[in-house]
Amino acid sequence: MRHLLGTALLALTLAGGPPPADGGDNGRCGQDSCSCKECDPRCRCCPAQVVGQPGPVVAAFNPTRGPVSADGVRATCDLPASLHIRNVGGSDGAGLCVFTSAQHAATWQHVRSLDGFREWMRRRPGGGWPEKFDQMVAAFCREKKVAIPQYQQHTGGDDEWLDLAMKTGRLVSVTYAGMDDFYRDRWGRPAAVAHMVNLAHLDATRAAIIDNNRPGVWVWMTRAEFLKRWRDMNGGWAFVLLDAPPPPHPAQPVDAVKFEAVPPAPPVAWAESYAAAMKRHKQDGAPVFVSIGAPGCTYCKKEDATTYNDEAVRDELAGFHAVKVDADAEPKLAAAFGAKSYPTSVVIRDGKVAATRAGYTPAEEMVAFLRSPLPEQPPAKVAPVQARADLPGGTEPTNYGLVPEKIHAGKRFYQNGAEVNRAEAFAALRLVDDSDRFALTFVGTDAELTKAAEFIAGLPDGARGQLKVKFYRADRWEVERFQLRPGATLRKPTVNRIGADAGYTPLLDPKSVSEMLVAGLGGKPVEPLPPSPPAPQPVVPPVPVDPRKGVTITDKDLTPEARARLKAAGLTELELKLNGTAPKPQKK
Repeated sequence: MRHLLGTALLALTLAGGPPPADGGDNGRCGQDSCSCKECDPRCRCCPAQVVGQPGPVVAAFNPTRGPVSADGVRATCDLPASLHIRNVGGSDGAGLCVFTSAQHAATWQHVRSLDGFREWMRRRPGGGWPEKFDQMVAAFCREKKVAIPQYQQHTGGDDEWLDLAMKTGRLVSVTYAGMDDFYRDRWGRPAAVAHMVNLAHLDATRAAIIDNNRPGVWVWMTRAEFLKRWRDMNGGWAFVLLDAPPPPHPAQPVDAVKFEAVPPAPPVAWAESYAAAMKRHKQDGAPVFVSIGAPGCTYCKKEDATTYNDEAVRDELAGFHAVKVDADAEPKLAAAFGAKSYPTSVVIRDGKVAATRAGYTPAEEMVAFLRSPLPEQPPAKVAPVQARADLPGGTEPTNYGLVPEKIHAGKRFYQNGAEVNRAEAFAALRLVDDSDRFALTFVGTDAELTKAAEFIAGLPDGARGQLKVKFYRADRWEVERFQLRPGATLRKPTVNRIGADAGYTPLLDPKSVSEMLVAGLGGKPVEPLPPSPPAPQPVVPPVPVDPRKGVTITDKDLTPEARARLKAAGLTELELKLNGTAPKPQKK
């Protein structure tokens, strides 16, 4: 859907000469075929510049609608296209590509603590860099009252770090500078972008990305072309969640249509009135989109039929309180927005008008309009990407949610926000390198999975060290995708994400699972460790009691918990006599 990028025409200025001399909007040189000996980069009829055609610039890029390349190589991370989500804007209109890619990784690796992370970010300013990612993850988990997941970040373009992360089957989030088959300027030339995507495959010769600006597509390219686009963004930034990846496929997978079809975006949910939209805006802070029209307006009907039925526009408007205003029924409201022609579109942020546009807005321009910031909150400054030697004049990138000047160009490594050296980072990644382990997967109810987790926690270290373990409810997408059954499934270490079944039991009791593991792993029986005996308690000799005198107990003889409850109730000076009447506690 190249229209998503076409909105760059509103703000993108590219060096390298004016439009073609014929002045046509289509950017062609006027010839039906190209006969020039050297390709003019402004000439879209030249095979080297037409999307999808082989040529010196785009030959390396081959998008596919499934996770398999044109020559049959399957992506390491084949996240179903039905689970791809589109990049959208935050509360200030800046893109959320960083947090969208993080959501993809969390979905792939079943990191439940990040469920809803990207939607949560829609109510906050967009744009991302390493320190902000740390801050937002911590704030989100604190609000949800869940533990922060383990993750690593890296800046500086170390491809050995990428290789190790990808070897484990995890879905890595990486910066990406565009200039492929999709990001083009108005004359058809490759265009630079400031963006973050997911790296779905990386081997010695090729790479594949999942781009949140074009869900449902895997973009294949050479390893060299990918690494260049990663490092072009201030040296390259990447992060990886350390939770285990999903289990392997039991055999060569069959890509069902249900997994590879991107679900349609929901229709625009129009509020019942402008007042209702503004009331919700005050409650949750989500921006407001106002479409002002009239019953007899021809272009209003065209906008309804085209723009508001576009997938990218619908995805973007899902983060707004959208409302239609009938100028004939509410002339004062229409006049308050300065509407003199219809349709007129308005974006409201923080109770203020951020942008107004008169006239019909095509889909390819509406997304950029919806991301308009408040005038006093300009979008983050975008540092220029280094000019490409193979492009005339270089480019300024279109920004989809990065703040490049805050990405460290030097090689640095971070573990949950704390900087570590390269050796420590690699050691931590090797510690979670489970590519040579058996995959043990439990499918059941919440209660069954809780007991299964207790069983795994009790296994000896030697047995646990042979396994990578995942727990899924029966309604999770992974169950059908990886052909799992209710119970416990054991699969052999993966080769290209394929691992033959080594054992299965429909029962999740410790005895059945232990017997299955013995048969699958071979060797000594696998049994949980016996519970540790309780720590010995110190013996306190009893205080001899003279029944004639009794014993006085004060608040100092109570446990800290009991004293805290006493203090909370406002009571002090507690005295109890075992052989007498207890005095009433005195309040402060």
